[in-house]
Amino acid sequence: MLRSLLFEALAVFESQFRSVLAYHAGEASPHAHVDGIGLSPDFKTAQKESVGSAHEKWLIGYRRSLRRHRENDIVVKHDTFEDGKFPIWAAVELLDFGNISRLFAGLDEPVATAVANEFGGGARFMKGVVQSLNNLRNHVAHQSRLWNFYYPQNPPSRQALLPDDLMHLHDLKDYERSKLFTRLSVLLWLDGENRFGLDLKPRLFDLLRTLPDSEYIKLSSMGYSSAFQSSNLWSGFSH
Repeated sequence: MLRSLLFEALAVFESQFRSVLAYHAGEASPHAHVDGIGLSPDFKTAQKESVGSAHEKWLIGYRRSLRRHRENDIVVKHDTFEDGKFPIWAAVELLDFGNISRLFAGLDEPVATAVANEFGGGARFMKGVVQSLNNLRNHVAHQSRLWNFYYPQNPPSRQALLPDDLMHLHDLKDYERSKLFTRLSVLLWLDGENRFGLDLKPRLFDLLRTLPDSEYIKLSSMGYSSAFQSSNLWSGFSH
């Protein structure tokens, strides 16, 4: 099923992304997520006197995660032997992907660029990608409607930000860009030369070809349009 394949691909990406973020943020500071070294000034600065900064709000969720996982061996070890100081490579194991996404959005340009380069995109583009895939992950995990859903968070579509293999996203209408096929394109791009080790492209194509020939279930309802036919990512696909 499509949902199962998406869950596999998103789980692999999430695992890879956690490791890459921890590595590069950890180069800035082992405790970057707490001490703020490697985080952007905007993320650390309160926009209003009565409201804390985005980083302060993020820390509330982070500490909530530590309490929720208080019996986890990672938490026990660092509380016992490290005086409760969690390095970021340990902290990322305790955070849900929403908090990972928000932390990545708060990284300063050099650190975010180093993370994004590992996947072949720029920092601004990858920040949008991670937010979008986190939204998709929640839909997949909670059995929500996928195929004709209108997703509110999209990857950037400006040509200057798009990798070559995703240039077709610029040509989509807003409605098409907010549908599932945009997210499938992003996953195919991230997978590259089978980076996920799942044979994602052939398995995805085979699943999409099994859609029934019905006026009620159409590829266009998933955002597919002629723009996708020009993309190398979708070469060989026909329905």
